[in-house]
Amino acid sequence: MLSPVLNGKFAVLPYVLLIGIAVPVVEILLLLWMAEAIGFWMTVGIIFITGGLGATLWRYQGIGVLGRLRQGIHQKQSPGDALMDGAMIFFAGGLLLTPGILTDLVGFSLLIPWNRKFLRNRMKAHFSSRFQFMNVAGSHPFQAPPFAHRGPDNDLDTEGDDIVEGEILSRTILNESEYHLSADDDQENRNT
Repeated sequence: MLSPVLNGKFAVLPYVLLIGIAVPVVEILLLLWMAEAIGFWMTVGIIFITGGLGATLWRYQGIGVLGRLRQGIHQKQSPGDALMDGAMIFFAGGLLLTPGILTDLVGFSLLIPWNRKFLRNRMKAHFSSRFQFMNVAGSHPFQAPPFAHRGPDNDLDTEGDDIVEGEILSRTILNESEYHLSADDDQENRNT
């Protein structure tokens, strides 16, 4: 029996090899069975029709996802869902261009938007339970840096700000009482 854990690490290679050998064997058996049931030329025709239909749907769905990706970036939203959809559509296209019954069924199922949404939500739940996510102020690529001032049009307001270039030589962590300056200290520091 194959073990998913090898020396404390997840071993994927045995499963990839098993799938890489089993899927083509099953596909060949299904194609032979289909050729015997409906005829050789009908089977070849179905392979070409599903390949052409799959390529057309692949292109149509891919263009839709690219539009959603552009729109999300333009609206400063995280493109995570659109990227996951794009990866699933790319994988579906590869499956649809591979001759076979099983790969075509999986490929077509990945081109159906509600199937992708279901799979995307399952993958999110799977990975979010295994990773710890932390929000850091200003670390999101679509957010302003910490303590940035925004103007009335929601753009970063840089007018009137003093820009000071410098280099950090050492870092000292201040406790709460040292961090806040009183109004007198602040005025004194400005005069010097």
